[in-house]
Amino acid sequence: RTIDGVLSHGSFNLASTTTRRSRARELEERSGDRDLDWATALERLCWQVQRAELEGVEEIRPLASYAPSAGDDAAWLWHGVPILQRHPMLLFGDGGTGKSFLSLSIAAHLAAQGVATLYCDWEFSPEEHRARLGRLCGDALPTNLLYVRCTRPLIDESGRLSRAVALHGIQYVICDSVGVAVPGRPEDAEHAAGYARALRQLGPVGSLHLAHVSKGAQDAPDPTKPFGSVFWSNLARSTWFVKRSSDEATGGGLDIGLYHRKSNTSALLPPRGLRLRFGSRVEINDLDLAGVDFGAIPRSSIERIEVTRGNSGAVLYGDGAVG
Repeated sequence: RTIDGVLSHGSFNLASTTTRRSRARELEERSGDRDLDWATALERLCWQVQRAELEGVEEIRPLASYAPSAGDDAAWLWHGVPILQRHPMLLFGDGGTGKSFLSLSIAAHLAAQGVATLYCDWEFSPEEHRARLGRLCGDALPTNLLYVRCTRPLIDESGRLSRAVALHGIQYVICDSVGVAVPGRPEDAEHAAGYARALRQLGPVGSLHLAHVSKGAQDAPDPTKPFGSVFWSNLARSTWFVKRSSDEATGGGLDIGLYHRKSNTSALLPPRGLRLRFGSRVEINDLDLAGVDFGAIPRSSIERIEVTRGNSGAVLYGDGAVG
């Protein structure tokens, strides 16, 4: 007695002997096969799975036997921002700073270069993203930009997503956003760590993850990390803070500053400015940050050059100020 060829479907505790006996009786009843030793078959299955879990699926061998990678800094460029080809990146900022629009622009840019890209969405809808894609690309819509609407935490979605990555040859994944893609509070380290483990199951692909900041952190003296556990920042190889201009006279557009807050593959990069202009088409152009009011933004080491001479305490800053 099967349903779509399946004899029995449901959760199964492989460590419980009581569960094995109960399931064996059920399988024997549903199959009508009294000669098949279901109890032994399940016992063998449970032991093989548990042994594989203990031993692990990755073999242990000398590190020197592995072929070296092409380089940790391998990246595609989008408006001067390196999009890492092999590592996770984090784009974080307050709501209304255009993070989803920017990430969709990155996805379309990569797809136009032949990079198969998967957009995993926990926040919006395919119809809204399709409308945005049309405004970004016009009639030249990329066919290798795939979309999936996610309703469960990444740890539960990773199975079908990893199959999609393998089936479609996906090279880059975008997750929008991490705060909704965890089963509990983003402040808990266990959820950030579980998210990272689930991400590894997708395979050796690069990825971009969107995150928010806590209330008031947008104008905090040092907005260097997203809302939640410090592991969100620690587990990413590159993080960028998104700041919206405080100048209201932008002509119906949006001026955005991107500030490099962490990098494990290169030195910190100078801040980047972008100007978004909305109409039937959306234009994203580079913007000179000089003269644009972004409020109080702390300087990073790449934004500030300090030279101390002797004991005089003289300091020369990159913007020409001397103290």
